[in-house]
Amino acid sequence: MTRDSGTGRGSREILGLMPAAGRASRLGEIPCSKEILPLDLGDGQGPRPACQPLLEGWAAAGIGRAMILLRPGKWDIPAALGSGESHGLDLGYLLAEDSLGVPDTLDRAYRWSRGNTIALGFPDILLRPNDVWSRLVEFHDSHSEAVSLGLFPTRQTWKTDMVALDAGDRVRDIVIKQRDCELRWTWSIALWDPPFTELLHGWWRQNREEAGARELYIGDALRAGIGAGIVPFGLRFEGGAFLDIGTPEDLARAGRPDAFSGAESAPRCS
Repeated sequence: MTRDSGTGRGSREILGLMPAAGRASRLGEIPCSKEILPLDLGDGQGPRPACQPLLEGWAAAGIGRAMILLRPGKWDIPAALGSGESHGLDLGYLLAEDSLGVPDTLDRAYRWSRGNTIALGFPDILLRPNDVWSRLVEFHDSHSEAVSLGLFPTRQTWKTDMVALDAGDRVRDIVIKQRDCELRWTWSIALWDPPFTELLHGWWRQNREEAGARELYIGDALRAGIGAGIVPFGLRFEGGAFLDIGTPEDLARAGRPDAFSGAESAPRCS
């Protein structure tokens, strides 16, 4: 997809990045890579790879090219997904050996991602409504900020990055995996322009040694961006929901009628 909006983004292409370099250790023994676990989502389409809704969402939003970043040994992913033609987009694959986390994995694609607008999607997070990517692309094109985050309500603050917003839906801060947090919104998808790719690249180079002591998250890089003046806009999906299938209990919920109810809804608060 090329971009020609009033935001000065010109004809840059949107490149989808899917981090898939993890080991899915929380799921225990599974028959294949987590990203292609066959899931029946209860929508009448039958079992399909877990990452297929993400790929289809990108394709529907006009994102025609994506790169899957995987560790050695996960060869079943390219074997299952191939060129991406059956999913409506062109897929490429890049090895991220011995990755220290998602920021490291994404930075391995720097030579290919620099200069493009990036769509970051996680293959193990299922989202509602189904058109979140189309809506986020439209939102991003209508705003001048370099980063746009798709926001979903949740009570599970200890599992995710919680987002503090100002009155104009600019992101004031990111609170990472804290149980005692009264914020309502988490981000699950992101679009960003080259300034944030450059910040992420420099930030990771400066902080990678710290990754040996604690896990570093994309939320940490977003906080660094806010400190440097790259302040994201948040698009709130009121009534939206997400399901992270990275644990056995949440994986078991996928496809159930109540899969997206309860855990991700939240009362209004700051």
